[in-house]
Amino acid sequence: MNRAAVGRAGEDEAARYLEARGMRLLARNFRTRRGEIDLIFLDGETVAFVEVKAWSVFSAGDLERSLDGRKIDRIVETAKI
Repeated sequence: MNRAAVGRAGEDEAARYLEARGMRLLARNFRTRRGEIDLIFLDGETVAFVEVKAWSVFSAGDLERSLDGRKIDRIVETAKI
């Protein structure tokens, strides 16, 4: 499975997981010139911006390294639209 397919499968799994818990999917792969948000869900009155990371193999520190301050800032700026 190539990298794009692994990412798409991870997004599909995350979406199914959140929907099964009663959240409603609002958008997928939301893009602006500022960046992209993988999934946007509504949980009651709360809007959840979800960054999905999917790897076939990973170590404990991979997630922390993949969501550095720059990536978090880009997600926040994209969510402000």
